[in-house]
Parts: sequence; structure tokens; C-alpha cells
Amino acid sequence: MTRWFAGSVHLYFHPEWPDIKLAQAALLCSQAVAMIEEEGMEVADVPVVFAGDCNSLWRKYRPDVYDAKASLC
Repeated sequence: MTRWFAGSVHLYFHPEWPDIKLAQAALLCSQAVAMIEEEGMEVADVPVVFAGDCNSLWRKYRPDVYDAKASLC
């Protein structure tokens, strides 16, 4: 049986501090490794899936080409 590691995340974004998102992603990865190793598994043998809100901006400032598609959902 294959054991998976899955996580859901919302990374914080601020236009004046773009390195915050990078630091959060690095912390997320290091914690995933630690949790997998705590279970006595080899990291290379465990499929990892992260999903979440990883937008570049915390809000939308102007319309774009995706607005028309989003209204169809």
C-alpha cells in the first residue's frame, strides 16, 4: 500500500515582501519532510501533493481575460 502526503495551503502575499511566500513554501516543504520522516518513511518513496491558494496578488486590481471564463462556472 502506498502512503501519500497531502496538504492544503494558503501562502501569504504582500507586494513589498515577495520573499515571504518563498520562505513559507520552504517551511512547508521542510515540515512535510519532517512529518514523513517521523512516520519512519523514506521521503523519496512518498508521493507529495500540495494544493491551495498560491496567487501572486492578494486581490485583483483590474479585469483580465479570465473574468469571462469565471462567470461561466
